[in-house]
Amino acid sequence: LNLIQRILKLPKEKVPTCLDEFGNTSSASIPMTIVSRLSEKLNRNKKDITCCGYGVGLSWATLNMQVSNIKIPKVIFMANEEKDMNHLA
Repeated sequence: LNLIQRILKLPKEKVPTCLDEFGNTSSASIPMTIVSRLSEKLNRNKKDITCCGYGVGLSWATLNMQVSNIKIPKVIFMANEEKDMNHLA
């Protein structure tokens, strides 16, 4: 992603990701990035968004959409039951 961003000469703020917070979540990465990084911006103004996903074997998909005043819920973090149960043993 960083290489593509540099080749296209896009500023980092135009290429949001959530890998640092959630890791590689496969097909959920795009909606998770929208919810965790763009919700405030999308609640206020009309925006054009281009979403690009890249996968194994050079698979890819791109979507361009125009959104305005959408309501995006906050991310709710759930505890890992197995991890939480280990401290009880």
